[in-house]
Amino acid sequence: GDILDIIFSFSEPENRTGFELNENIVIFTDKEISRALGMTFISYSRLLISDSVKLDFLNNFPLEEQNRLLKIISSEPVKHFLRVIIPLTNQVAIESPSLKELIKAA
Repeated sequence: GDILDIIFSFSEPENRTGFELNENIVIFTDKEISRALGMTFISYSRLLISDSVKLDFLNNFPLEEQNRLLKIISSEPVKHFLRVIIPLTNQVAIESPSLKELIKAA
């Protein structure tokens, strides 16, 4: 499938960490899990046609990390790509933002 790799902020590899949210979505954050640095979507076009996607692996992380990740997912710029549908169930919709929306969010 296709891969969409998004970089929100450049950082040295040792200053970032990745979290696999499900088999198709990885989010990269700073070490403190306070801001998103990037995301990778595997089979992005297939994800776009789904009504919703469950972040199956989110519950595998400690509760504090889950809460920090959910806060990041609900914030700029990630919310332009993942929209929480049903809080507490980890259901999200995959978004396809326009270039204008992304420039405004930058």
